[in-house]
Amino acid sequence: MRCVSLLLTAFALVSGCGSSAQPGPLDGASATDGTSTTEPVDAMSSSGGLTSYDPPAWGDAGISCGPGREGCLCREDDTCDEGLLCDGNLCRWDVQCGDGRVDPPESCDDENIIAGDGCSSVCQWERHCLVGLVGDGQATLRTVSFDSDGALQLEADRLLAAHELAPMSLGRSVRRCGARAFVASDASGRVQYVEGLGPPESPGLAVQGALELACAQTFELLFVTVQTDPGFEVQLFDAAQGELVLLDVFMVAAEGVPRMAVDEMTDRLWLALPGTPLSLLPLGYADLELTPQRTVTVDLDVIHADDFLWLPSVAAGVVVSDDPDGQVVGVTEGSESWSGSNGPWADRSGVEPIGVPDFRGVFVMGGSTGAVRGRIDESGLLLGVGPQLVPDLEDTFVRTALDATRILVASSEEVRLLAPTSFQQGVNTWQELGRVSLPSGPRFESGAVIPCP
Repeated sequence: MRCVSLLLTAFALVSGCGSSAQPGPLDGASATDGTSTTEPVDAMSSSGGLTSYDPPAWGDAGISCGPGREGCLCREDDTCDEGLLCDGNLCRWDVQCGDGRVDPPESCDDENIIAGDGCSSVCQWERHCLVGLVGDGQATLRTVSFDSDGALQLEADRLLAAHELAPMSLGRSVRRCGARAFVASDASGRVQYVEGLGPPESPGLAVQGALELACAQTFELLFVTVQTDPGFEVQLFDAAQGELVLLDVFMVAAEGVPRMAVDEMTDRLWLALPGTPLSLLPLGYADLELTPQRTVTVDLDVIHADDFLWLPSVAAGVVVSDDPDGQVVGVTEGSESWSGSNGPWADRSGVEPIGVPDFRGVFVMGGSTGAVRGRIDESGLLLGVGPQLVPDLEDTFVRTALDATRILVASSEEVRLLAPTSFQQGVNTWQELGRVSLPSGPRFESGAVIPCP
């Protein structure tokens, strides 16, 4: 185990295009007017520092071009490589909606031309909804709809139908699975789902002691952690048709409530098992059975985990604890770990990946103030604690949307939508696209983003 102190610096997120990668610095900051901009800084050292990538396009200065290659000069009578067209004297991809590749002017491509699933028949983002449980002691779903340009609208609240409560109290968890938002609520006593702006599906399924939900989106497999006596279970359901069909159950021994994160690159469900020490347990699910694999033991004590994120691109995870010291723990699959506590990054309440292309291992966290960005890879854990995103908001809840290229930051007062406007070498600019006020009262406790065209 290697433990290093967190680098208290902000960072910028670097991206590029083309087929080769070059290292570049990572830094970042934020301003209070909805836009955050930073100046370039030197790359960090290997003792906890990070590097990112800025792959140049073919045709950039200093990059050798060849006839027909993407981004290289061409003439109308020249022949570009297969799949490319000579457009504006450059070889570019032949844009075809539904081929699974996002090419301008497309904003999305989900490998079909079906409208109503979040990506339209002409490969443009459709309207989406942030659906969440609010902490009012009831099963109230609050919904904010938005489009990619930032037009946010508060929709009517929905109340999940009350049923006879299960013998053990349920948690409060909302997760997207396919185009639906599945909800585990202690007030309704069921795991239910909603689609778009429609009414909650009823009666749902009674899962005694359900605590948290997670989903493997590709196959629409829903995972539910369940409190038993003693210990915990992980239950695996087929959720493709909305109605839950139980496929397998795995027993878990843990000192504290486990947290879940799905790695769809390797078909594994990762469990963060709080305790002395903290451990991570991967469960394979490719055969629709939960199969334990090698446990990763961390030489750190975490009594309670508030949230957990696994980042497949860097084979590392982030565990956020709401212990009094506000601990944030980063762990690689190779058992290297880093942690930090106290300071401006304490009291974080959730963690989400940022999915702008080539941003490996980058995440954002809500918490007591604003939203903090960070990054983890084999070199260490870095939290951008400088000026934060929307620092004027308190007690924030964060979700990403539209292939994680948008960030929704919600407080008890409002929801704001942020988007990147520039990703150049050493500079990262974020812009507020829009905001909507919320009724006074409790904030989102959990939520998910689903299509609601």
